Amino acid sequence: MEPFIFSDVVEPFGVSRDSNGAFFIADFRQSHRVIRLNLETKRADYLSAHGFIAEQKPLAAGSGPGQFNMPHSIAFSPEGNILVTEFGGQRLQLFTKTGQFMGVYQRVPSKGPNQDEVRFLSNPLPAPLPVTGVLSGPATAFYGPDGNIYVADYSSHSIQKISPRGEFLGRLGAALNQAGCQGWHQFPTVASSELGGLNYPHMVAFDSANNLYVADTANHRIQRFELTSGKCRGWLGANAKGEVSAHWKYDGSSSANKALGAFSSPTSIQFSKGYLLVGEHGNSRVQRFLSNGQFSGWMGADSNAGISLKWRFEGASTESSIPGGFSKIYDAKLFNDLLVVADSGNKRVQFFKNLQQ
Repeated sequence: MEPFIFSDVVEPFGVSRDSNGAFFIADFRQSHRVIRLNLETKRADYLSAHGFIAEQKPLAAGSGPGQFNMPHSIAFSPEGNILVTEFGGQRLQLFTKTGQFMGVYQRVPSKGPNQDEVRFLSNPLPAPLPVTGVLSGPATAFYGPDGNIYVADYSSHSIQKISPRGEFLGRLGAALNQAGCQGWHQFPTVASSELGGLNYPHMVAFDSANNLYVADTANHRIQRFELTSGKCRGWLGANAKGEVSAHWKYDGSSSANKALGAFSSPTSIQFSKGYLLVGEHGNSRVQRFLSNGQFSGWMGADSNAGISLKWRFEGASTESSIPGGFSKIYDAKLFNDLLVVADSGNKRVQFFKNLQQ
């Protein structure tokens, strides 16, 4: 079956679904919109400060309530409230289920070095702070099983933990002149390829065994951490020689590679139906893994065999604009039997039903 293609987007980055089955799309640069799509009727509306509105053309970036500056991802609180991550706005906006503005998680000026502060504000600060510290360039944010908010802060090379009340609780990533795998800490972070270090992380995911997974984009790997302590629990990807192993590794360095089980700029990650799902910006494909790290199939355009709307176990991916092919994936998520892919390079979101195993 051909995928359904939603093309009323400019640069789709994040996809999500609420408890009522509505799909949300973060439309990034040159659009600055959050779109809600009813897949049954194929009709869309748009999030604003005072609920959802029927029509909205691409907008200029804004900093007021219900305005967006490079919206990057959408998540939902345990109560069903809508959390929008803004990369350009350096903040997380919170809305009720019906789209009423509630407030914003935003960094406030600190009292001193290494004293990052976040507040939940009813009135947003008018302009972003300098690109340092907490929420300096948030790509995505999701609620963890403990109720806290976990932010992949792309610009500061860290994963940041924030309480629902707006308290900064710590970060993962390599601190300057310190080992990368030290667990949760309060120090500023730098880009690092060490185990536990991060280099432009893009997304997090959680499993039922108290693990936190990170799409460590510029290191071309997936890292696993123990959620509570933040201690390292291995990585997946190709090593410096381009070799791929079917298990989590605890040493060595990673590299970009097109081999199955390897990655080139992984941007999205999700646990669903017992599988780890990874979307790749560089290889324009979606890969699937078992929890032990074993490769279990991929989707996308094959450089020789073309398009096949099922999970493949061999072949090589290529960028393609044909339905079922991808270009510059920023998000890929599985909702029951429906795979949704933010196919950003092709300016569309693709919906695949009843994928063959």
